[in-house]
Amino acid sequence: MSKSLSFATIVLLLVAQSAFSEIQQLDLSGEVVVVDPEITAIEVGDRFSFTITFDDSDIDTNASLTNGRFLELITGLAAQAHPDNDGSWVPTGTFDQSATNTVTNSSGNNFAWQIRGNGYPDGGPGWTFQDFDLSFQ
Repeated sequence: MSKSLSFATIVLLLVAQSAFSEIQQLDLSGEVVVVDPEITAIEVGDRFSFTITFDDSDIDTNASLTNGRFLELITGLAAQAHPDNDGSWVPTGTFDQSATNTVTNSSGNNFAWQIRGNGYPDGGPGWTFQDFDLSFQ
C-alpha cells in the first residue's frame, strides 16, 4: 500500500510540474466606463480586448516576504479595439518586455501588471501613451 501511495504521489508531482511550467495565455476584455475630459481618442463605452502571454516559471526577484517582483513574467501582449468603438484610439504599438513590471503585495492584497509598449497612439493632446496598467485587487 505504501509503495502505491508513493508512486501515485510522484506521478501527481510530475504532472503538476509539467502543467504549470510553461507559457500561459490570458484573454481579457473590458469596456471603458470613465474617461478624463482631456482624453479625446477614447469614449465611454469603447471596448478593448487583450491577450497576455506569460511564463509562469519566472521567479520572484524581490527579497521581501510580502512583496514580489517578476521581471520576465509577461512575454507578450496583443491589444485590440472593438470595431464598433466610437473613439478613435486603436492599440497599434509593440510590446516592450524590458520595461514591463509585474508586482504583488500580499499585505495590500493586490497584483499589478505595468505593461510597457512602444509606438502606441496618444489619448489626445498632452496625453502621451505610457503603458497598460492592469491592477487586480
